[in-house]
This record gives sequence, C-alpha cells and structure tokens, in this order.
Amino acid sequence: MHIVTIQVKSVAGMNGIRALSKKRSIDFVEEVECASPALEGKRLSIQAFKEWINDAEQQPALSLKKVRSEWERKKKELLKSIK
Repeated sequence: MHIVTIQVKSVAGMNGIRALSKKRSIDFVEEVECASPALEGKRLSIQAFKEWINDAEQQPALSLKKVRSEWERKKKELLKSIK
C-alpha cells in the first residue's frame, strides 16, 4: 500500500478518482501529517530543511529509465482499472 498526496485541478480528474474509489482501487484518507518542501502547507524550519536534504542525499540514486518504465506500467494498470 502506498499513500500519496495529489492536487486535483479539474472536475473530470475528481470524477476519475471517485471512479477508482468506487472500484475499491483507492481509499480516501481524511488527514495525513506530512512536512515536505514539495507540498503546500506549513513552512519548514531551516533545521527541518537541512534534515530533509541530508535524508535525500543518503537515499540510493534512481535510474530515470527505470522510473519511467515503472510509471508507464502503473499508468497502464490505472487506465485499465478506470475503463
């Protein structure tokens, strides 16, 4: 299971998400506590930002080709589940 935060910018996009929810492919989580500079919300302190950078530097590097192919595979799965 993965928890993701998304910003839906259109009614059509929200309708697609609702369709996935009805098929039990996804669930809505009411509130998730997440402090990340990539997301809107509360500002990070300088110390929290430095910790975020240090953590990111410790993570293994990802192959862009591998990530793209994985995304394409998951995208196809999602599109099949919507139809």
